[in-house]
Amino acid sequence: MFDKRKIQEMFRLSEVFMPAGESITPFYKVRENVEEFKIDENDLREYLLHYTPKEYREYISQVIQKIYHPTEEDLQKGERLRLSSLR
Repeated sequence: MFDKRKIQEMFRLSEVFMPAGESITPFYKVRENVEEFKIDENDLREYLLHYTPKEYREYISQVIQKIYHPTEEDLQKGERLRLSSLR
């Protein structure tokens, strides 16, 4: 069984506020916080299946892949976003 509060806190701390005032939750921040909070892949998958609206559940596998098994391209995109958010 997943720890709902721990996962919610992980997502809250992953949120980044852009200069224009919008907030985003980039995969690179989620990856960092998943490691820090020691959230198991299956626990996050179970959480997402439980709380994601049905019309978006088809994307859960992609989200899990980008967090736990990122490709080199995913990592490069994350690094570019990280650098742009430092400005």
